Amino acid sequence: MMVPQGLTSEQFGNASTLIRQRVGSISDDIYVQGSRAGGTARVDSDIDIAVRVSPEEFNTLITQRFKTPNPGSSKERTMLHAIDTGKIQAGLSSLRIQLEKELGMKVDISIIKAGGSFNNGPSIPLSRRGEGMLDDSMDLFCKVFADAEMTKETLVTLAAETLHGTIERWSIQTEQCDIGIAENDEYDSVKKIDKLDGFLFSKYYIEIEPSIDGNKDAYISEVGMLLERLWQEGCSAIASCDFEELLPRKGGYNPTR
Repeated sequence: MMVPQGLTSEQFGNASTLIRQRVGSISDDIYVQGSRAGGTARVDSDIDIAVRVSPEEFNTLITQRFKTPNPGSSKERTMLHAIDTGKIQAGLSSLRIQLEKELGMKVDISIIKAGGSFNNGPSIPLSRRGEGMLDDSMDLFCKVFADAEMTKETLVTLAAETLHGTIERWSIQTEQCDIGIAENDEYDSVKKIDKLDGFLFSKYYIEIEPSIDGNKDAYISEVGMLLERLWQEGCSAIASCDFEELLPRKGGYNPTR
């Protein structure tokens, strides 16, 4: 399991459980971002926790939290700022205070709009201890279809850098994963546009399997981190696996979008 800088695995697990209990009904796409996710935090840095929602859900939450403020009021300006930045902090103060007591550091927890200015990396998905855990019968193999305007060599390097892995030709080994990257023989620049099955005709596919001594939670976290990095780089990436529901954006597949 990837753990933010300055936290123990136990602290991160406990905080993740608390956060999911309090805001899991809003979204299950919750993660730590910023310096503590990237490993560049100072001793006094806060921990940034983002609850990501779709633009449509974000607009609904804006209405629920701010209702119809008086024209020209500070509440109206606060609402307009939230809309402009794609970030809502209203209504989360009690959770923030509780987390600060638990973690011993300043906490910034916000609802952010997918695609907004605060939807950026690096990031670490929250632990899912005791929630939605995979059982031994579930297939852990994952195939990620990636359509990217980059060379295969660049894609391999990007994946290795993201997961701190070791490259061996077109394969990458990390502490949790064995990864292979290949060009898709079925690549089709026309068919890939189709909303339902277009991802099957992406330029590349990435096959991911857990390492022999790996941890399930950490493995899923690494798959999620790779997806996040691909999206940040402007790649279209969709995971096809048994645990799509446990990945950021549910693995990226949204045929109705």
